[in-house]
Amino acid sequence: MFIREADEFDSKAISDLVSDSLLDCYINGFHENAKKDFLADNNACSIARYMNNGDRFYTAVANGKTVGVIGVRLNSHITHFFVSREFRGKGVGKMLWYHARNACVDRGNSEGFTLNSLNSSLPIYEKFGFRQDGPAKNLGGLISTPMKLSTDLNTIKGYANREKKAI
Repeated sequence: MFIREADEFDSKAISDLVSDSLLDCYINGFHENAKKDFLADNNACSIARYMNNGDRFYTAVANGKTVGVIGVRLNSHITHFFVSREFRGKGVGKMLWYHARNACVDRGNSEGFTLNSLNSSLPIYEKFGFRQDGPAKNLGGLISTPMKLSTDLNTIKGYANREKKAI
C-alpha cells in the first residue's frame, strides 16, 4: 500500500469510494434529498472540479485500487475522508491523515485544520486531536459538526516521526 497525491484521472475512483462508503454506512438516517445532493456533489466531475479549483486529494492505493482518500481545501480544511470497508481499522485512515497533515504543514499551514464531521465520525476525528468548534448544523438534511485542530508542532502527535510505514 502507498499514499500519493491524486490527479484528475483519479476522480472516478475517488467518487466511487465516496459513494460506496456513504451508501455502506454513513448516510442511512439522512433525508433522501440530502443523500442525492451529497452524491451529486461528489460525482467524478465534481471531484475533478474541486481539484481544478485547488483542492488536493491524497489516495491510499492497495493492489491497484483506491482504498482511501482525504481531501484538503485551502491547505487547512478537510473536505473528504473515506476508507473502504475492507481497510477500516487497519491504520489506513491514520496514514492518510498524517500524510495530508504533514503535507499541509510543510506547505506553510500554521493556523490549524478545520472540518465538518458527521456524528458517526466524531470519535475518529477526536482521536486525531480535533475538538468540536460549534454546534451541529443541519444543512439540508445532512447533520455535521464543525471541528478544529491546532497546528502547534510540539503537540501534533506524530509530526516529528514522519517515516512512511507500509501496511
